[in-house]
Amino acid sequence: MKFVGKDKYWYAPKINGNLELPEDEQLQIEIIRPTAENRDGLTTVSCVRRPDGSSEIVQHSNVKQILRNHIGKIKNLTVVIKNGTEEKEVEITSGEQLAAASFYGSATLVSLLCAEVLTDTLLEEEKKS
Repeated sequence: MKFVGKDKYWYAPKINGNLELPEDEQLQIEIIRPTAENRDGLTTVSCVRRPDGSSEIVQHSNVKQILRNHIGKIKNLTVVIKNGTEEKEVEITSGEQLAAASFYGSATLVSLLCAEVLTDTLLEEEKKS
């Protein structure tokens, strides 16, 4: 039996019309796939009891570890920092910089990235290569 191994790949998140942009302008994120050994620390699971007595299993992503260890290079991400009337543009080019950044829409972007890292799915076009 053979499995396909690919330790890194580029991901274009579906956010704010990103996929409608020309490819060279799209936000592109390098995903560094977790190994079988380090996948264990990327999530925690807890059981929450509801007021009606039922329970729910909730999975939480280890955002810090995912952003710092499984997000590599970032292309085409600029954040405009506003301080009063002044504006400054900052390029975010790595997972570490993204982990330390604060901007509107970051929670949605980070959620998409965590889901992508935790997904062990091979796309159809990857199956052919």
